[in-house]
Amino acid sequence: MRRTLQTTARILSVAAALLAATLLCAMSTRADAQSVALKITIDADSIELLRAWRRQHGLDPPDAQADERVAALMRQRYAAQASNAAVTHRAHAVESASDARLQRATPRP
Repeated sequence: MRRTLQTTARILSVAAALLAATLLCAMSTRADAQSVALKITIDADSIELLRAWRRQHGLDPPDAQADERVAALMRQRYAAQASNAAVTHRAHAVESASDARLQRATPRP
């Protein structure tokens, strides 16, 4: 019984290995047939944020002036997001009010 289980386990292991090899070969063939291009652009603000992250994790030495620049940058971004959210909220409020007026103006049969 034990020998039968060992043989079955070996057969399954070999089958799994062959299946994995087949899949890898198929995937590499498909990958060779296609080309992919990737372009990454980073602005100065993003570089400041990356350096701040590195300082926070101890990968770069502390820099109080750079930390203040990052804090100012984050305040600007939060303010811009808040103003965009307020404009979006106002636009939705206007649309809702217009819809409400249209619903009241529509005569009921």
